[in-house]
Amino acid sequence: MRLTAIPILVATGLFVCGTRSASAQAPAEEKPGELRVRSTGHCEVRVGEKAPLKLGPRESTEIKLTPGHYVVGAESGFARLKRDYDVDVVSGQTTDLDVDFSTLAREALAASGVTLESKAMLDAVARNQADLVRLFLDAGFAADQTDGDGRPLLLVAADRGHREALQALLDANPDLDATDRLERTAVMWAALRGHADVVGDLVARGADLNHKDKVLKDTALMLAAAWGHASVVKVLTGTGLAQTRRSGVVGTIFGKGGLNLDETNRIGWSAVMYAARYGHTDIARALVEAGAKVDRRDDLQRTAAMLARGEGHAATAGYLESLAARTK
Repeated sequence: MRLTAIPILVATGLFVCGTRSASAQAPAEEKPGELRVRSTGHCEVRVGEKAPLKLGPRESTEIKLTPGHYVVGAESGFARLKRDYDVDVVSGQTTDLDVDFSTLAREALAASGVTLESKAMLDAVARNQADLVRLFLDAGFAADQTDGDGRPLLLVAADRGHREALQALLDANPDLDATDRLERTAVMWAALRGHADVVGDLVARGADLNHKDKVLKDTALMLAAAWGHASVVKVLTGTGLAQTRRSGVVGTIFGKGGLNLDETNRIGWSAVMYAARYGHTDIARALVEAGAKVDRRDDLQRTAAMLARGEGHAATAGYLESLAARTK
């Protein structure tokens, strides 16, 4: 009996394995879902193990995801405010997520006792309150706004040497070469005031170093040389930066078109001439070592050495005259 039962069981097993009931059928293949993230301002979002994604104002991005529940982490672009969003991604469907930090930023400003006005942002820049400046930026205030005299905020920060506030504004990518009524830029005001670190920040971002103002058509280098700011001159001429020298032009890895060391103003003065006129021997030497020429003449046919000698700056005149003698 056992011999006849075995093949029956085997045959039965083969029959069962070869038959597929409706309940045993493979489930339909699940399609991935899509998460569309939209931002009202600058932010960074992270979904699971994926690399963080940066978004600007009114930008969006689509992310393919396996259906399921996700916690999307978001961080504002300036004040680094944080918040999480719970999102359910459905198979074959697009789920929209709007990321907005303006309300949180405004609430933080209000909690600090700050009014939500453009003037309050100007005051924060003028006082070098970088944390408040970043909150204003997250709240949707423009980095390019101007004060009552038509000066862009970047110029206000540069003029006062407020590096922290300036860096907060720079993160919002304002116009580096915006001008005031004197047609001076932020880097020109920082150079005139002697704020070498601020000048360095602006140079690193690509500020135009050859822009001329409205008064005498001076450049940032001329202003720094005239006011005796040797540290600024060294930053502008590329000391410590990768550079090449060619025909009096210092082409640093920063700046628009490099720096023309021999640029002249409305009366024919170069930066070396300014240094000579005011007896700044150290600046004249730094400019010469960077590649500036000393034999140029102004509109009255005066050289740098002649300007120094005429003002009684014997040391400066002697240095420049010794250079001229070597070239003869």
